[in-house]
Amino acid sequence: MHSVTLTNAGPGTASRLTLWVALITTLEPYQQLLSSQFEPSEVALVEDEYGNQYAQFEFHGVGPGQSVMVCLSHQVRVNELAYDLSHCTGEVPDFFLEPETYVECDNEEIQALADAMSQDQTTPCHTLEVLYDYVREHITYNSYEAGDRGAIWALEHGTGDCTEFADALLALSRAAGVPARFLEGVTYREGGSSDLSQIKHDWLEAYLPGHGWVPLDPTWGRFPHRRDTYFARISPDHIVVTVGRNLSTLDGYHYFYYTWSGDQVDVSHDSWWDVSRAD
Repeated sequence: MHSVTLTNAGPGTASRLTLWVALITTLEPYQQLLSSQFEPSEVALVEDEYGNQYAQFEFHGVGPGQSVMVCLSHQVRVNELAYDLSHCTGEVPDFFLEPETYVECDNEEIQALADAMSQDQTTPCHTLEVLYDYVREHITYNSYEAGDRGAIWALEHGTGDCTEFADALLALSRAAGVPARFLEGVTYREGGSSDLSQIKHDWLEAYLPGHGWVPLDPTWGRFPHRRDTYFARISPDHIVVTVGRNLSTLDGYHYFYYTWSGDQVDVSHDSWWDVSRAD
């Protein structure tokens, strides 16, 4: 379940408050949506350029000190995936190779690094494996910090959270000619967790000839004993919420976004996830 609470600190009244929340949907081969519920139930559904879906909520006349809350509940079946990359032949498409905010694959240093690591590789699968190993071995994980830094920052400083791990591998993959795109979601931890830094998570997928999109999680794969578990494989504790970086509906933010109108209004938010296994 995902809940978002918006509070108007005033002193004015928010004449209109609009909230967009990303929805968990069926996304083959990763997961199948079994059911969903929204509260409040009056909601408009919006779809973006990647096929992501959002619930759009409208509130009116939210006075100073007042809060509004939405709750979204999903039941989803998540699959464990593993790809055999021993065969890696065919055409590589020319999509998801362009630079974008935080994925600076046109940066000279990133391009030079990708070229150096890929020049002796015989297939895109081998290239991707070398790049994956570089990111997981050369970036040190830090606990969650607010704000996005991007691939250049992560590779220069050698540190970051899951977003920097994903951005760095995205940029290197695209610079090496391997299409890659951002995945954002939530993870299930045995025994449960209320720590958003452990629940919210970013990883990626790359397009490989003969296989299509395959998942990679360099953050969880940074430990030597888990290296192979998250290269062209994924465990059934990763739930995808959105595909793609810098999503237009969320104005580049993550999971949800809101706007308001009204004089002397300051709206703050609180977000909470509960990811549990169904009996």
